[in-house]
Amino acid sequence: MTVEGEQIRREARRRAQHRPDAGILVTLEGEHAEVDLLMNKVLSAEGDTSTREQYYPSIRDKLIRRGRGEREVFYPACERVPELTQLTQGAIADNERMERRLAELDDLETDSSAWRDTFERLHDDVGRHFDREESRIFPKARAHLGNDVLMALDEAYEEAKRRADAGALTPHGAASS
Repeated sequence: MTVEGEQIRREARRRAQHRPDAGILVTLEGEHAEVDLLMNKVLSAEGDTSTREQYYPSIRDKLIRRGRGEREVFYPACERVPELTQLTQGAIADNERMERRLAELDDLETDSSAWRDTFERLHDDVGRHFDREESRIFPKARAHLGNDVLMALDEAYEEAKRRADAGALTPHGAASS
């Protein structure tokens, strides 16, 4: 990992530790902060194609792995809480929308204005999704699931992400040939 990559990771962890939670919520908040920082680097680089090419694969990988881990581990636990069912369904729809945007980006040249426009829409989608989770889902999950469950979910989530070889996956979940 580059020095800059390690700095981004440290900043993401620092941002996530503003709450005294345990388990998967801290992990997800840290990942949210890391993806946000990476996406903002791409957006602030304007037309710098090398920055797009440098950071997009990592952003793509993180969004795909995170989405798969959430769908496999976190969302099923949340859906067992009646107050979270509708919010969780919305978060699942968010993940599907983000994966469609990633597929669009994969089909575009990174030096095109269409790529930039699509990336900006992805950034908006990601921001809304992270806000939904952090402001509406996480507080209710914290209240209803408890630390022991959140810790166990964190371990299962990390394992689900390890199993997902995002580099060999298309945004829609099929293995690439």
